[in-house]
Amino acid sequence: MKKLIVGIMFLGLASLGFSQEIGEEVKEVELTGVTVSPIINSVYLDEVRDEFTPVRIQVLEEEVARYDVRKSDFYDGGLHSYVVRFIDKKGRIVATFDHEGNILYAFEFYKNVRMPSKMMSEIYRNHSGWVPYETKYIVNYAKRKGVKKFYKVSLAKNDIRKKLKLSL
Repeated sequence: MKKLIVGIMFLGLASLGFSQEIGEEVKEVELTGVTVSPIINSVYLDEVRDEFTPVRIQVLEEEVARYDVRKSDFYDGGLHSYVVRFIDKKGRIVATFDHEGNILYAFEFYKNVRMPSKMMSEIYRNHSGWVPYETKYIVNYAKRKGVKKFYKVSLAKNDIRKKLKLSL
């Protein structure tokens, strides 16, 4: 019995030793049909995003940050700024770019965005019996002034309605 256990342990250790390939090479793979574009306005992304930003909003914000106004059909280099609208099913971003492609201002507006759970708990605690029926998430970004984010929430209780403005 002792020999059987020692034999099984020896086989186990031997198989572990041979399972590791020492001469493994790193192979370069060329990806066709994949386009990688740099994020031109990463400062904008850093300012407008936080841990509560929903994924669908992050996708649109990233599209704005990657947009290069210098490659657009209407760019001629002579204007001081360019206004570009990015529209999604449930939101939009109106961004003002300078002649170098940097975002100077951006106004973001989204409908029916789920609020952070902490904020929802606060609404239910402070407005007992009221039910939120519409939310709007608004982000104002200015390169020199920073960012302001807030929710506009419409509440209803029976036939009474009221609106709240909650800053992040």
